[in-house]
Amino acid sequence: MGMLQEKKKLNWDQVYLDGSFVAAKCGGTGIGETKMGKGSKIMAVAEKNGIPIGILDDSVQPHEITLAERTLATIRVPAKRGRPYRRFRELVADRPYHSKAFRHAIRKKGAKPTIPGRKGDKKGKGRPFAVGNGYQQRWKIERCFAWMDNNRRLVVRYERHIQH
Repeated sequence: MGMLQEKKKLNWDQVYLDGSFVAAKCGGTGIGETKMGKGSKIMAVAEKNGIPIGILDDSVQPHEITLAERTLATIRVPAKRGRPYRRFRELVADRPYHSKAFRHAIRKKGAKPTIPGRKGDKKGKGRPFAVGNGYQQRWKIERCFAWMDNNRRLVVRYERHIQH
C-alpha cells in the first residue's frame, strides 16, 4: 500500500464503505448466528479506484453502523516518512449507514458524508440529505467484494480464529 501511495496510485478524494457476510464452516471465535447460518462480517473501505485500504472482521450480529467507525479507524496506509495516510475527502456509503451521529463523526474528521436517507424516514424541517454524483460510483466497493469473493479462503471461513 505504501508503494501505491508513493506512486500516487491511491486516490483519496472518495472512499467507499460496505460490509459482506462470510460463512464460517468450523465455528470458533467471532462467529454469530443468523438466518443465513453461522458466519462473520467483513467490513471494507476502498479508495476511489476500488483498492481496499481498510478491512475489519467481526461477528455477524452487530449492525453495520456499529462497526462503521471501527472500520474507518483501520485506514492506515504507511508513508515513506512521517505519519501514515488516513485522511479522505468524501465517504460514500449506502442506506444502513444513515444516522446523525455517524454523519457528525465523518464531518468531524473533515470529510463529506454521501449517504442517502432511509426509505420511510419522516421528512423533517430543513434540506433533505443530498446524494451527489459520488453515490453513483458506489459500485467500486461492490466490485472490491466481488474480487474478494473470487478467493475461496475469503468467501468461506475455514479457520477457527479471526486472527488467522
